[in-house]
Amino acid sequence: MSDMTPLLRVESMSVAFAQRKTVDAISFGLLRGRCLGVIGESGAGKTQLFLALLGLLPPQADVTGRAFLGNTSLIGALVGAGAREVRGRRAAMIFQDPMTALTPHLRIGDQVAEPLVAHHGKSWTEARAEAVRLLGRVRLTDAAGLARRYPHELSGGMRQRATIAMALAGTPELLIADEPTTALDVSVQTGILALLRELVTDGMTLAVITHDMGVIAGLADDVLVMRSGKAVEQGTVDAVLKTPRDGYTRALLSATPRMDEPVEPAPVPAVLAESVPLSARHVSVRYPVPRGPFRRAQVFLAVDAVSLSVAPGEALGIVGESGSGKSSLTRALLRLSADASGQIAWLGREVHALRGETLRALRDRAQIVFQDPFASLDPVMTVAEIVAEPLRALRPALDAAARAERVAQLLDGVGLDATYLGRRSRELSGGQNQRVAIARAMVIEPQLLVCDEAVSALDVSVQAQVLELLASFKRTRGTSIVFVSHNLAVVRRLCDRVLVMYQGKVVEEGDAAEVFAAPRHPYTRLLLESVPRLDPAAERARLAAHAADSA
Repeated sequence: MSDMTPLLRVESMSVAFAQRKTVDAISFGLLRGRCLGVIGESGAGKTQLFLALLGLLPPQADVTGRAFLGNTSLIGALVGAGAREVRGRRAAMIFQDPMTALTPHLRIGDQVAEPLVAHHGKSWTEARAEAVRLLGRVRLTDAAGLARRYPHELSGGMRQRATIAMALAGTPELLIADEPTTALDVSVQTGILALLRELVTDGMTLAVITHDMGVIAGLADDVLVMRSGKAVEQGTVDAVLKTPRDGYTRALLSATPRMDEPVEPAPVPAVLAESVPLSARHVSVRYPVPRGPFRRAQVFLAVDAVSLSVAPGEALGIVGESGSGKSSLTRALLRLSADASGQIAWLGREVHALRGETLRALRDRAQIVFQDPFASLDPVMTVAEIVAEPLRALRPALDAAARAERVAQLLDGVGLDATYLGRRSRELSGGQNQRVAIARAMVIEPQLLVCDEAVSALDVSVQAQVLELLASFKRTRGTSIVFVSHNLAVVRRLCDRVLVMYQGKVVEEGDAAEVFAAPRHPYTRLLLESVPRLDPAAERARLAAHAADSA
């Protein structure tokens, strides 16, 4: 239950880098025991605002204005012991990219336990036991086993839940969640949202940064809409979602994919490949799991005898829980996994036997957009160099002017103008980095494009633009797309067929419209029932029912 005392007060706060404002005179108050949802396009300044509040921006950032956590001044005051008292203990943040938020050489359990030791004086033995409980609370199965593993051994969704557990460990007054469900499938997302809503009901104050309107509907009490660093609309969640005043807010809502929206039948592509771009039979992926110096190593079966094919100009959606084997399958399909077995053919040619230039000649017709754009982009290269790299390597006949023109076209297609050409990945938001990764994959016009959560980090307006770009490649070039996503509404909008995975197996597949309209498998029905709706009252009721069922 909230009271009328703001826990967080922000007054005329601005953030600038070399005279370029990323946050422009923002003011708001966040009452105790309430959730503030912050929405807006990628690059709107949402994350910059909250990093500035916690004193986490680099020294060259010019932060002005005033902000208070209770009676504690935040702007320019978070140094030394004061910073330690606020960060982790009074305020904690769930960062957008879990891979960079976790220390790669420390076990997951120790990273969750560390705030308990640092801020609550627990022994490491007590803290590690509590860490296992917290990992279970964020809906991770075999929490004790996962606590002994390292970040690279977990899927993206598992890492995201581990960072949530780490943030909760310090029992903060204020929890800042930056895209906390981006990497999660809808069923796990429901559990996390139910947990966060339960924490707010119990008195925690939450600020959630997201581009997902369904998350806003289920979690937020109040909403702040940002565009180009400014606040364009503020109000209660009911007012903003049902009767938005600003045209930009209305545009965001209209661009949001919905399960009840009509979908036009996909037209037959104008250009067809000479043979089926991708076929796979009985593909399995096994990973060794070390068990210590005195125990025999075990094998984890991530993908279990999956078969599929993708026709020219067709989009195949692959959905399922985090850890169900989706990413392992896509890496195997592109021969990026040494642990895969089975038969995989590109354009009618079996790829496992190919080497050298023969493989290279086929590989330049297949591209992938990886799930983690921060890890897949070279931090020392500019955006122009990153997007042009496939052209330099695979289209050597193009001169510099032709490459530059093609790069500019693709960046415009994903919503980035010429001002981004000279920037590096560290200067971009997560959504902007994802758009650069998409442009890089599409710049050589591949016949087969594999997208592993390619639009998960994008706000809804840019997401709609990218989906239309992908659809146009299907229509005009006959590009075949393997599209991995936890967002079923996005899959329904783009994909012709869908394949549902659970624990490494395919449990249902078929025409996308038919599967979503009349799912046969209980797991598919569970996924569909977990899709958020844009009705705050209905979403609150759904999350409350889930919390009651999980208790």
